[in-house]
Amino acid sequence: ASAPTIFELAPRSAAAMSIITRGLPSSLRLMWLTPRSAVRAIATHFRGGIDPWLDVDRETSMKVIRAVQDDAMSFVFAAFMGIDKISHARGQEDPAIVDALRIMDDTVARLLERPPDSLRVWIASDHGHSRVSRHDDLQRVIADRGHRTMAHPWVHGRADVAVMVSGNAMAHIYAGLERRSRPGWRDLGARWTELAQWLARRDSIDLMMIPQDRGSALVASRARGQAAIRVCRPRFSYDAGDGDPLGV
Repeated sequence: ASAPTIFELAPRSAAAMSIITRGLPSSLRLMWLTPRSAVRAIATHFRGGIDPWLDVDRETSMKVIRAVQDDAMSFVFAAFMGIDKISHARGQEDPAIVDALRIMDDTVARLLERPPDSLRVWIASDHGHSRVSRHDDLQRVIADRGHRTMAHPWVHGRADVAVMVSGNAMAHIYAGLERRSRPGWRDLGARWTELAQWLARRDSIDLMMIPQDRGSALVASRARGQAAIRVCRPRFSYDAGDGDPLGV
């Protein structure tokens, strides 16, 4: 809370598709958090379509150009979502990626038509993409074993296992959802060890980490064994696992 945002440091600021808005008047939140744009972007996200994201990018482009050229904002932030959404859904070589890149390219060209003396254009990306040829749907395979599951974006309703994927390489799996406090594995193991063993044997699972309690975790790999990690402030310590409690 004590760190200022860029919108507080640069008073005449505007933003499109920004999740950070502190210091930004509602009238200068050009996309996403205005009522009309929020409904459009959220509907596009939950429907899972691709082409509508290009329309969102085109509208973002139009509003950014207007903010710079007509309203003379001192700082404008804009996130163009199409490239990311299309790459995740169809791969980074999909022809629609060229359309998304062209929207950004045209935006920069338009900005440079009548640039103020101090105009600077910065283009950044938060990550790259690698082609993934095989996929394992953890929510589906866990549900196939008889569990009630929930996963993003549908996180309402009754479930006993929640699968929360972080990017393409990691997923958090929460069990014992009926509890009102966060249990450790010592409380959950009797019921959930069998599921953990089964997941650890899947080809798609390279590494599994299970919190034991607030100060320790079990790390297991089919190919590289297992270890118990303990927090010993200010350092960590680990011991090679005795036996094979996960059956990996």
